[in-house]
Amino acid sequence: MNSSTLRLFNDAQILREVGRPLLTEFFEHFTHLLPHKHFLPSPRADNDEYFDCLAGVLERTGELPGGLAEALIEVEALTAREGSVGAGAAFGNGSEDAESTSLSEAIRAWLSWHTGEAPPVEASERACEETASSPQPSPPE
Repeated sequence: MNSSTLRLFNDAQILREVGRPLLTEFFEHFTHLLPHKHFLPSPRADNDEYFDCLAGVLERTGELPGGLAEALIEVEALTAREGSVGAGAAFGNGSEDAESTSLSEAIRAWLSWHTGEAPPVEASERACEETASSPQPSPPE
């Protein structure tokens, strides 16, 4: 069994404080990598076990798609850096409040850097093939 390299994403209480909307926005970036549609728990409001289930899934980093695992590790690394200099340090006591604040900030930073990123290679290759095979309009005269 692989031991997890994650600490914050494995804590259901911290995930609860980060909240469904931000976590949903983050995990939407990885749906194309997931082995099946229901790999991650449903973030619906009526899913009371969402945070516990999500923490459980993320605890098994060895079973996560590579791109997702790398992003989670990257966000936690950002959290560690922000914890010493960011707004999360204002709490100053290493509490879950400070950790969830830092994790939220790190997720937002990651999202801002990765929003509008190029589509996966397969999609961009298909777009190139479609463009190459479709008739090109004549340039304006």
